[in-house]
Amino acid sequence: MRIGIAAENRKKEMRVILRPQELRELSDKHEILVESGAGKWLLQDLEEQMRQALE
Repeated sequence: MRIGIAAENRKKEMRVILRPQELRELSDKHEILVESGAGKWLLQDLEEQMRQALE
């Protein structure tokens, strides 16, 4: 089965349908297609949190 993950289409949308661990589990049995830019707001926020933690 092919499963598609769409990128956010609203300004500052911060949700994605699946987390990386869930994608890994599904990819063992299914073809996963992820639209370019999916999760970009979430990832940027995560990177900033990591930077702040290291200061």
